[in-house]
Amino acid sequence: MADRPQVVHPLADALGIVIRRERLARELTISTLADRANLSYGYLGGIERGVREPSISVVARIADALRQRTSELIAKAEAERWRSRRLRRA
Repeated sequence: MADRPQVVHPLADALGIVIRRERLARELTISTLADRANLSYGYLGGIERGVREPSISVVARIADALRQRTSELIAKAEAERWRSRRLRRA
């Protein structure tokens, strides 16, 4: 039987979009951000692609690596989630 793709929460998907956006705005490579957050390249890539659901401690490490408050990063993800929902309905 074939493996089914992992279904992630819409907020985790939005978080990946926001992390990628913030990383690119700072002109960081995925490897650099992964190193700063003490994560593997593959795991961070999975978060950015929306196929991984990071724990709050991982989100905090990513936020620290981006020099951002964890709450700010999560708030941006929540805004992205609702923006995406509105676009799908339109």
